[in-house]
Amino acid sequence: MDHHPVAGVFAFEGYMERTLEYMPLSVRMKLDLCEIQLSLAQWCGLPLPVRQILLDTDCAVPNALLRIRLYLEFMLDVLRLGPPLSVQCDPRTWSARRRVPLALRTAIKRLGLPRLAQDAWSALDDVQRFALLNLSHQGSTHRLRAALADFGLDPFGPRQGSYRESAGAVH
Repeated sequence: MDHHPVAGVFAFEGYMERTLEYMPLSVRMKLDLCEIQLSLAQWCGLPLPVRQILLDTDCAVPNALLRIRLYLEFMLDVLRLGPPLSVQCDPRTWSARRRVPLALRTAIKRLGLPRLAQDAWSALDDVQRFALLNLSHQGSTHRLRAALADFGLDPFGPRQGSYRESAGAVH
């Protein structure tokens, strides 16, 4: 398996995310913030340079989310991939640092891991908290443990390197 770090892709994400065959969680967060969702067929139908632009775009820049949304809608139309689905997004679900969300607490308990301390949750950046919440949904917990280890939060697993180190910057 290819373990070379790719900016914007977590260390625990696999080869398919590093090659952009599958959508990395950092891109999924950007699209959620744009309130759009792509099917796997739409994602795979986008040329690799378009996927790379979505990965590389800095959402902290003013109007970045609007530009991403308009660009993606344009590309989907030009490529005849169909319109994206509209989704409702509440960034407070992952940006709230005060309390570890119930879904994540439940998933961690299902893995038989100790409770995630509130201060550890608070110390994570938004993309890391988004990733943990995304992976805490039923059916995704097999990758949750790898993400916890990646972020230095799994007391039973070694730290494998982080998104922050792979990306070279905090997003």
